[in-house]
Amino acid sequence: MRQEIIYFLEHTTDAAVMKRVIDNLDHKGVWMLIEYLERTNQQTKQKWYEALNAHLRLS
Repeated sequence: MRQEIIYFLEHTTDAAVMKRVIDNLDHKGVWMLIEYLERTNQQTKQKWYEALNAHLRLS
């Protein structure tokens, strides 16, 4: 299942889907996402950090 999650994180581009994923994470899930982003490629890191920042601005 880990590979499927990594594939999703790397290949999703739909901002609405990314927002729903972030909305459904608990604090542990958010930290796990951030930890993963620190080790992934620049493109994946950038799009998810942008989604996280947009989510935080709206919260």
